[in-house]
Amino acid sequence: MNLKYFYIALIQLCVVSSFHTASAQQLRGLECNTLVFEKDIARLLENKKNTKTITNRTNTIDFVPLQFHIIGNIIGNTQVIENIIFDAVCKLNSDYSKTNIQFYIFDKFNYINNNLLNNITFPYISPEAASVLSLTKKEGAINIFIGKNLTSGSSAFYDPNLDLIYIDKNFIGADDIILSHEIGHYFGLLHTFSGWEETVYNPNLPTPLFVYRGSTAYFVEFVDRNKNCETAGDFLCGTPADYILYWGSGCHYNGGGVDPDGVYINPDESNIMGYYSFAGCYDYGFSDDQAEVIYADFLSREDLVQNKLRIQEQISDTLTLTSPLSGIETIYTDVTFKWEAVENATTYILELSLSPNFSEFEKYILLHELEYTAYFLKNDSQYYWRILAMNETNPCDRKFSEIRTFNTVDYASDIDEIYHSSGFSIFPNPLKSFSKNFFLNSKNNYLGADLKIYNLHGMEIHSLNQQHLTEGINEISIPEINILSPGIYFLSINHNRTKKMLKFIVI
Repeated sequence: MNLKYFYIALIQLCVVSSFHTASAQQLRGLECNTLVFEKDIARLLENKKNTKTITNRTNTIDFVPLQFHIIGNIIGNTQVIENIIFDAVCKLNSDYSKTNIQFYIFDKFNYINNNLLNNITFPYISPEAASVLSLTKKEGAINIFIGKNLTSGSSAFYDPNLDLIYIDKNFIGADDIILSHEIGHYFGLLHTFSGWEETVYNPNLPTPLFVYRGSTAYFVEFVDRNKNCETAGDFLCGTPADYILYWGSGCHYNGGGVDPDGVYINPDESNIMGYYSFAGCYDYGFSDDQAEVIYADFLSREDLVQNKLRIQEQISDTLTLTSPLSGIETIYTDVTFKWEAVENATTYILELSLSPNFSEFEKYILLHELEYTAYFLKNDSQYYWRILAMNETNPCDRKFSEIRTFNTVDYASDIDEIYHSSGFSIFPNPLKSFSKNFFLNSKNNYLGADLKIYNLHGMEIHSLNQQHLTEGINEISIPEINILSPGIYFLSINHNRTKKMLKFIVI
């Protein structure tokens, strides 16, 4: 076989366009430009050869690590919600069930606030963006970066030089197949229609023996599996000939395409690596030989194999909430949530909402501890909260706790009440602006207390760690650089199990 027809630089680019039918129902069409290096064809052929030596594949399930990087703008907005990623991993595991590969979340989500990465350009990735992506990715896992959008209008791409996937947050979740498609590229698969990316098939013209991308020629695949399926298209005989770039026949191709022998083509509309995989019509999957190539490529990646898992722990216990109790009133500036550990759970998610059906979240926090303190909630409001227990090896197995409610109030307006209920008070209160100190009255001794001052927006202004508070009056000094301007502030006092929040005013 002469591979010179296929060797040019490999970049996977998936461009998604949207349009409306007469009934105003939105459809999506995918256009992927795939350019191929000689080394990538050689890798695919090597994987094909290695499939013949792999034994007992059907008796093995390997859990492959995924490292997710959640990108937002410089102030942390526009990030994808984490539960969408869990749904996406479940979708991946369903799509890849035939390959004997399942995926798990390798490490904690990596949060990146970077405008450049949040709206990345493609196909030209700036050197600055490429450098940040390269330095940020984690070895030993498939790195998936999720940003707001690709400025070229694309949905996702796999970059073989950086060996990572970047995906628009609007194209990841329980119902989208683009991530499965891109991971197929990661494992070395080509499009089922490889070679036709820049040529629109015209059934009114004779089907050529070659199609071109630029000056590079690609063999056209015949329907007959005994002819050139090993050297044309995606180099796999388990996927039928596919020339389709655009279609208007729903989920069943009836465009009248024929191969160079005049035989009607019948593409596999349910294949993940084809165009129909983006039409929302099928239970998509891979052909048998695609699945074998994926597994062979996985075994060739030593960094992934080192971090593979062979267990899938189930969460069976019910999650029990401990505080706050349902229906109580609590100070809006300082609410601590606690729950009991659940066997096999490695991650807990706190969902906090003002809506009983959790249609919107005030807080959606991933935790590996058994408590979390939320500061500066809305005052005089009823909140609903619950905890979700899960583990990284089985993100589809998620256990919800019961739903509890509490009401937020503002006790801080009455200094005497605060002192009697909390054991602390600040004076003078109000405090004159640009004062260099204030006084804290304490009912008890607290050796090694941590003090923090927050503004009304929850931003930490100053911290004083390991303060020795004694019973009675304690003078608290404020460094000149953090002298307080007029406004409302909160003093957090944290000592072992004692956690208090006091409001004070600067005039």
